[in-house]
Amino acid sequence: MRIALMIFCALPALAFAQLGKPLSTTDLLAVKPTEILGLVVDRDGVTFQVSSGGCTTKADFEVKQTQSQPTKLLLVRNKFDMCDQDLPYGTTINYTWAELNIPRASRAIVTNPISEVYID
Repeated sequence: MRIALMIFCALPALAFAQLGKPLSTTDLLAVKPTEILGLVVDRDGVTFQVSSGGCTTKADFEVKQTQSQPTKLLLVRNKFDMCDQDLPYGTTINYTWAELNIPRASRAIVTNPISEVYID
């Protein structure tokens, strides 16, 4: 089974839902997309690579999504990491397709912007 994934680098003006719960227009305007360092998609789910100061956990994030097809996913950070370790590659946060209520072999679009990469 394959999952088609497209990456957009801008947040479209869409009504996102939080794991199946529609958001109001006011809530949508308050959504600030999290810049991600990268992502991996496989048959089990999606893994986001995010910036971290060493204290980032999955509980610091939520995934908002549309009810349209293909499903559009947006990772949002709800708690800022106040630690100051030097982690240039951040950390990874994994969500299974079951956690996201997305059937396998579906299509999904991740709408988070991708941060700039600096190469020494």
